[in-house]
Amino acid sequence: MDEKDYELLHALDETRNITHAADKLYMTQSALSKRIKALEQELGVEIVLRSRQGIRFTPAGEQVLLHSAAAAREMEKMRRQLASIQGEACGTLRAGISVNFSYYRLPEVLTEYHKAYPKVRLDIATGHSRNIYQQMLDSSLDVAVLRGEYPWDGTQFLLSQENICLICSEENKDRPISDYLYIDHSSDATISAQMARWRYENGVTNDAGNFVVDNIMVCREMVERGLGWALMPEVALDNFKGYVKPCTFENGEPFVRRTYIFCQRDAAALPQVQLFMDMLKKHREEKNMETTVSLAQMLDARERRVQHQQELLARYHKPLICFTMNICGPIKDSPLIRRGFGRGRQLLRQQFLRAKLTPLYQDAVREVTGCEAFYVLDADPLTIKKFTTDIEDATPLGRLFDMDVIRPDGLKVDREELNLEGRRCLICGGPAKVCSSRRIHTVAELQKKTTEILTEARDAQDIADAARLAVRALLYEVTTTPKPGLVDRRNSGSHRDMDVFTFMDSAAALYPYFEACARTGRETAEQPAPETFAALRPLGCEAEGEMLDATGGVNTHKGAVFSVGIVCAALGRLDRSLWADAARVLAEVSAMTVGLTEKDFAGVTAENAATVGQKLYIRYGITGVRGQVEAGLPAVLNVGLPVLEAGLAKGYDFDRVGGGALLAILANSTDTNIIARSSRERQLALTEELKALLAQTPYPDKDALAALDDRFIAENLSPGGSADLLALTWLLHFVTTEGNIDE
Repeated sequence: MDEKDYELLHALDETRNITHAADKLYMTQSALSKRIKALEQELGVEIVLRSRQGIRFTPAGEQVLLHSAAAAREMEKMRRQLASIQGEACGTLRAGISVNFSYYRLPEVLTEYHKAYPKVRLDIATGHSRNIYQQMLDSSLDVAVLRGEYPWDGTQFLLSQENICLICSEENKDRPISDYLYIDHSSDATISAQMARWRYENGVTNDAGNFVVDNIMVCREMVERGLGWALMPEVALDNFKGYVKPCTFENGEPFVRRTYIFCQRDAAALPQVQLFMDMLKKHREEKNMETTVSLAQMLDARERRVQHQQELLARYHKPLICFTMNICGPIKDSPLIRRGFGRGRQLLRQQFLRAKLTPLYQDAVREVTGCEAFYVLDADPLTIKKFTTDIEDATPLGRLFDMDVIRPDGLKVDREELNLEGRRCLICGGPAKVCSSRRIHTVAELQKKTTEILTEARDAQDIADAARLAVRALLYEVTTTPKPGLVDRRNSGSHRDMDVFTFMDSAAALYPYFEACARTGRETAEQPAPETFAALRPLGCEAEGEMLDATGGVNTHKGAVFSVGIVCAALGRLDRSLWADAARVLAEVSAMTVGLTEKDFAGVTAENAATVGQKLYIRYGITGVRGQVEAGLPAVLNVGLPVLEAGLAKGYDFDRVGGGALLAILANSTDTNIIARSSRERQLALTEELKALLAQTPYPDKDALAALDDRFIAENLSPGGSADLLALTWLLHFVTTEGNIDE
């Protein structure tokens, strides 16, 4: 038997019909019958029984079917593992795509993907999101594009967010929608409920005589012909000939539909899956960047913005901030622009906290004409204007912010009222009004400068955030208490030359190094991944010196300098949208360090092995931290992170969660520090002991951890390697949950 036979048996099982199975396999009936007979002769048993109603399997045939299905799964598993090890885009990509995305976006994506990676076999299923979601739950698919909100414990990140729009013909746009026909189209329960809510809030409560069609394009065509109005997602409105208005709910919340990429945890590291997800994100960004706006759209957006401002002023009788981006040219919305907008909102929140102000109302909307945010504040308008101008004038990015402050009477507060000079030109630094009125600078020049400012601000924020989260992770690791044999708030573990404050000093000293690693990753992002790693090594040597200087010569974070530095560089290499995908981040770590183990241990023999790591490699084949990073830190991705996140979901405190994750890592990896302080045999026995403990109690309580700590100290054991992996686990948790920027 071979794989073709496995496929043949699967087709027979699925169809229970010779004719249908032959059609499915693109075979003739006679050829299929001959192959069945050959299999029966080979195995010495009768596999199927034929009748007018089709075929059924004999008891022996059922066993053959069972074992062949298992063999097929093992073959596929082997291919996946080999593909992952080799880093080559090959094997099978099993993807499920929602109906609308498959109709409007998928052909272009698949064409480009197949051209770039011809060795990948594409197995694509399309259908309604709820059905694709069920296939993901059944593990029938590796990756899926789903529209709507679904619970998922694997890899997930936002692919796009689109407005739900009211559409009608041009001749009907000024008519009240309650006066003419609503045309509904089939959708899932969630979006249908939201549509019903919107109609209710807008006074459309009588649905008698309305049309319901099962095809969104038929619905659109009917609207274009003037038969009525509809609610429809933006994705279906390319080249629509009629009136389009993004919808908002009564509370100001935009009516949006989100599209997500879901990925199985075990498939996330496969090259063919990673590359498919990357291509989806690339097309998303290109689509966003290609959207241009007309003067009419700008005027419509301004009219809606003014109307919203008037409604807020009438409701609250308090001053408000209207925040938009000052972007020159016809493209007002892109991932880069939204990053800048997100930073502006962050700076406003910080100012609110400093001034102890809580907005009475706040909302943000995204339109093709750009993002807009509104804040109603109970404060003096001049005070508000002072801190908004501080934001606008503090950085180059701030010069792209338009933060209008509007009094309760509807009049804007001018800079002149605070005796402040007007805004400065982006290019020459002169008065912006003069340069604008005289058109001193071209649109192309202004666009180029704007892109430079946005890019520099984005990169600076990403680099700083990577370093900040790295230091935070080191601090969370050392303060997790109790930790068997390790420095924590309880004691110094099996160490006599350091305490928790030594580690804090060390972590603080390493911030510039982590920043340098992330910056190196960003600067070398277009180069092959190993080039980034090569550039890190001199930085690591310098960082060790800074660490030793800060600790008085104590080696606190030597392992973390290596491993955490690599992760920071990987974050620098990746677009911020990919940070939410831990498997993708660690795949970049693997790509950067490919061949590291072989290179570092080349020429090492039993005679010349000098370090503990070299001796363990020669004697036992243990690759230590080199092997971990080269494999994409499986102890973090597959052990530490799931345990940490599951514990947090259960509501356990950080100490208990961190302790459980540490023990899980120690039980499921080889800690060379334990071997160095005892023996290989003691390390193996310890892992079995911990596995038995965790099988009973995955998250031991404080007393149990303290008892283990006392035992480790008595034996002079210290799982320093596992401590570094715990720090990396905290880092990946922070990166995936807090590192993404809301666009």
